[in-house]
Amino acid sequence: MKRVFLFGLMCLAVSASAQVLDAKKISNSNDKVRSIDQMLSYGQKSLGPVSMTGPEINADMYKQLGIELPTTWEAQTGVGKSISKISKVQAGDLVFFGDGNSKCVFFSGVAYKVTKDGFDFMYVNKENVFTMGNTNDTNFRNCFVTASHVVSDKDLKAAYSSWDKMVSDADKAKKNKEKAFKESKDSKEDLAKAKSDIEKLQKELEDLEARKADNEKDLEASRSEWQQTMDAANQAASMGDSNKASKNLAKAQKQNEKVNKKLNKYEAQKEKLVKKIESTKKDLAKAEKNLAKAEKKAAKAADEYASAQKAEEAAAAKIAD
Repeated sequence: MKRVFLFGLMCLAVSASAQVLDAKKISNSNDKVRSIDQMLSYGQKSLGPVSMTGPEINADMYKQLGIELPTTWEAQTGVGKSISKISKVQAGDLVFFGDGNSKCVFFSGVAYKVTKDGFDFMYVNKENVFTMGNTNDTNFRNCFVTASHVVSDKDLKAAYSSWDKMVSDADKAKKNKEKAFKESKDSKEDLAKAKSDIEKLQKELEDLEARKADNEKDLEASRSEWQQTMDAANQAASMGDSNKASKNLAKAQKQNEKVNKKLNKYEAQKEKLVKKIESTKKDLAKAEKNLAKAEKKAAKAADEYASAQKAEEAAAAKIAD
C-alpha cells in the first residue's frame, strides 16, 4: 500500500488486503457497549458540535468496544479489511471520502445504517459538527474513497463470550488461590502450635523429673522410716508383744502407702505427660504434612490464577481476526 501526503491531505492507493487488528483490553471498554449497534447508538448521542476530529471520534466510538484505533486518517485506513465498493460497506465500518477527483482523503466517518442504495454515516463536517450524511447524496457518493471493516458482531460475540469465561475462570482461580493460601497459613499456625505444645510438655516433664530428684531424699527417708517401723514390729512380735507389733505394723503400712502414693502420683503424671508428648508429636507430624500439602496446593492455585489472568488478557487483547 502506497501513501503520500499532499497539502495535509492523505492520499493512497487502495489495497484490498485484510489486516489483523490487535485490540485494547476489553477490561478498558464500556461494559454496556458490546455490539456494533450499541457502539453506533453511543456515537449518535454525540451528534452536534464537537471539539474532536473525525478520526478521534471514530476512535472514541470503537474504544467503547475495547478496540483501540489510531486517531489519524492514514492510520485508520490501514486498520482491518479494506473495502473499495459502497455496496460492500457494513454498519460500523470506517468510511473515507475525498474530493471526487483523487484518492486523497478529506474526511472520515462511521457507517451508521446500510440501505439498498448505499449507507448513512456519521462524520464531522467543516463546521466541526458531528452530523449524519448519506451516500445517496451524489456529493458523498462521488467522493467515496475507501472503507475499513474493523470488526463484526460475530467476532465481538465470540470475543466477549471468551472474555466472560476467562473473567469467571480468573475469579474462580483467585478464590481458590485465596482459599489455598489461607489453608497454608492455618497449617503454619497449627504447626507452630504443635511445636509450642511439645516444648511446653517437655518442659513439664523436665520439671517433673526435677521435682522427683528433689523429693528423692524425702522418699528415701520415708522408706527408711518404714523399714525401722517394720523392724520394730518384728522385734515386738518376737518378744511376744503382739499389741505393740500390731501398732507398728499398721504404722508401717501407712508409711508404705504414703511412699507408694507419692511414687504412683509421679508415675501417673509422667505417663500422662509422655502420652501427651507422643500425641502432640503425631499432631506435629500431621501438621507438617498438612503444611507441605497446603503449600503445594497454594503454589498450584497461584500458578492457575496466573494462567487464568494470562488467558483473560489474551481474550481481551484479541477482538478481531
